[in-house]
This record gives sequence, structure tokens and C-alpha cells, in this order.
Amino acid sequence: CPPKNYYDQTDLECKPCHETCASCGGSSDQNCISCAGDLVAIPTGAPAICISCPSPRIALELGEAKFLHKDPSVTPTVYQNSSEPLKFVYAGCPSDTVLRVSVTSTTAGNIEQIQATLDSTLNKQLIEFPASVFEPEKEYDFKFQIMPAPRGGTNQDLVIMNVTVQVTTDALPWVSTITCSEKELIPEGTNYMSAVVNNFDSETMSLKWVTNPDTLNVVYGGNTSLLYFEGTGPKKAALTPGDELTFQISIQHPKGEYLSPIFSFTVNSPPTGGIFTVSPSSGDSLVTEFTLNSSSWVDADLPLTYKYYLTLEGGSLRFLGTGQQLKTYLSTESRSDQQLVIVCHIIDEIGAKTVRSQTVSLKAIQDDSVVLTSTSTKIQGLSGAVPIQNLPQVVQLASAIQSVTESSLLDSQKRQIESLIKFLTIATGTTFTESQVLDYVLSLNSVVSKPELIVATAADSALDIYDALRLQAGSTGLSGIVD
Repeated sequence: CPPKNYYDQTDLECKPCHETCASCGGSSDQNCISCAGDLVAIPTGAPAICISCPSPRIALELGEAKFLHKDPSVTPTVYQNSSEPLKFVYAGCPSDTVLRVSVTSTTAGNIEQIQATLDSTLNKQLIEFPASVFEPEKEYDFKFQIMPAPRGGTNQDLVIMNVTVQVTTDALPWVSTITCSEKELIPEGTNYMSAVVNNFDSETMSLKWVTNPDTLNVVYGGNTSLLYFEGTGPKKAALTPGDELTFQISIQHPKGEYLSPIFSFTVNSPPTGGIFTVSPSSGDSLVTEFTLNSSSWVDADLPLTYKYYLTLEGGSLRFLGTGQQLKTYLSTESRSDQQLVIVCHIIDEIGAKTVRSQTVSLKAIQDDSVVLTSTSTKIQGLSGAVPIQNLPQVVQLASAIQSVTESSLLDSQKRQIESLIKFLTIATGTTFTESQVLDYVLSLNSVVSKPELIVATAADSALDIYDALRLQAGSTGLSGIVD
């Protein structure tokens, strides 16, 4: 007979099995030999009954502590304070299954009283004991039988789980929750995990994190309630967007080990589906205005942030600006024509990043006077706009100023510095001297590829300007541009 059929000895032909059976000896749902799909068989041999029972589990509530038991192959030991209530919550199987619990003990004397409570709550999904029912410093062994409702005169066990409860008067440790600083884990950057640990005594107890996978690039913690780890690392496996990671706390205490519930977190996926363009594709240094545009990017974690960079020699990046669309001028780093790579970072609210790039052809300007005149025009034009939004362009133009500091055009250079002073005055409401602005330009350019070092390396005068700009930007929501 074909699959899911059996041979009928009376009619001498193949007939279909019941829909719950993968193979069978008859047409009834009680004649299954093996089960279809995710259904499981009542272990009574063949024929059998197949029912759906995905992931049966017993949740133990030990006072405020919670423990989830879902592996029938192990018998965990949990610890219960005698002054707190105890609950068993059964879930995972359909409504036509029931839970029977029995208890034994080789040390306790009130087994009959506890079993009477268990028997009186047969078929309920919640079994609750008040505080002080269990005797201190005793051990109780519970057997959970998840059973189908009676059918055809049978009432056989479907799943059996066992739990040992040790009762103590000690204040026991427990973990109420594990959280992440973001809604999801980030594949690039630092993930900050935190556990709320109760009744933990550092002198008599030790704590460790149990993670899956266990190859995380940990930078701090692991034996405290905090765990910091990088999404990528030189010797560790990188996080893959969409993957699920699990976290658990193990605490060794004088009575034994406590294992917290398992908490799962998903690795954030970066924005997808969009495009990044630069127009025009070629132009003249400090003369042509380029339009950088990002559009049609999709992500669940909004809003998106768009950051643009110019790739310098050696691979470092110079920040150009932010926004879905940015208009800017570009300059060459030498007196020869260059192919420049413009990079766009599309970043979601949590920090997942997609990187795209475009190449533009830039024609160098050979005459210093043309550079200075063009730069002067751009700075004068920027000073009439919303100044703080154009700070990246000022840095770009200031680089052009510095590129001709060794020339003989000192008077023209001085006029350019005066223009920059005018701009900074409008941007910050503070007047700076020529030497301060020169220090600022030189300091900024020396660390433009390493912005995290600006505070450590800039001269005092440069810091004054930076702080003023940062303060001004704070009220406009553009502090990231200044940074």
C-alpha cells in the first residue's frame, strides 16, 4: 500500500489511515503505528493514539523565583524557602490533556498531607501550596504525569517529568529578569546585558553567565550581574543578523546551584532595500556642488540615520554630514585629478548599519588663488545659512585653507581665516582670534580620521571652539555633527 494507507484484510484493498497517523493498522485514530507531522504518540505500543503536545513544560514558582522545566530526560533540583509559597503551572499541551502530580520523600513526614492537596487539584493547570507546608531542610521528589483525557478505556502517560525540591530556611538567590540595553542585540558595537539578581551574597556565592553560543567577545563582566560584549571581535565569531542568542545565570550557593530561566534575544538586522546615489558623477574640486542622496531603505527600527564620509588615503574616513540628502563640495588631497570614494552609513535606531559607496571623479585646481577665492565664496555663502548644519563643509573648506599654508599667498590666507572667524562667530555667538582659529583648524585636521581623540589632542583654544559648537548644537539636535 502507498504511504499513509493500510491493507484491509476484509475488503482486500488499501485504505487511508486516519489523518493523525503517518502509518497505521486501521482507519481509526486509535490505530496509529506512527504519527503524522509534529503529533506525538501515547507510549502504549502499537496501535497508538496521536495527539498534539508541543513543548510540554512545568513552571515552578518558588516564591518570587521562577524555574522552567521542559526536558523530561533530566531531573533538576530546585531550592525552596520554607516561608514562601510554591506553585506548579502546567502548559504546552492541548486542553484535553491533564496533569497528575505525585510526591515522595525519604526524610519528610507530611507526605500524605501534600499528596492530598495534589489529588484534590487533579486536572487543573495550577497547583499551589501556601507558605510553611514543607518541612525545613527536607527533600521532596515530585513526579509530573502529563496525560491525555480518558479515551477508549485507556489513560496512559504521555510525558513524565521529575523535579526534586529541597526546602531550606536560607534566603536563596534568584534572577527575576535579564535585559538588554536595546530592543535587540546589535551586530556592530557593544551589547550591554543586565540581570536582576536577588538575595545574592558575594562572600558565600559565585555567579556566572551561561550563553549560547558561548563564543561571545566579552569585554566586561561574566561573573557579575553585568555582561558587556562586542558584536564582532578578532578572535570570536561575529553576530549574524536574525540569529537568536540565549542568556542564563548560574549561581553557586551553599546549598547547591541555582539556574535562572533562559532569556532569548534576537540580533538586529540592518536596513535593506534602498539605494545610495551621488550626483553628478564628476566635477571640479571646491567648485562643483555634489548631491548625496539615500532613499527607499526599509527597517523595523525607525528612525534611520544617514551619515556620509569621504574616504582618505590609507582608508580613513572624513565625515561630510548627515541627512537623507546632503549637498556638499569636495576637494582633492593633491594637485592631481582623483577618483574619490563617498561612503554612506545607513543606521537604524538600534545601531545596525548598512554601508554603501559611490565613486566620483574630481578634477584638481592647480592655482592657489582659485582655491582661496572658491573657498572664500563658499564660506561667505555658508555664513548666511543655518551655520551649525554646515559645519562638516567648513571642516572640508578649512582643509583646503591648510593645503596652501606653505604658499606665499599669506594675505589671501588671512582673508580666508577672517571669513572662517565670521562663520564661527555666527555659529557659536562667540568671537575667536586668528590664532585660535588656526589652532582649531590644525588640531581638527590632525585628528579628522580619529574623532574620538579630538579632546585628548586639541589645543585649549581648539577645545574652546569645540565646546562652544557642541553647546550650540545641543539645542538644535545636531550634536552628532559637531562630534
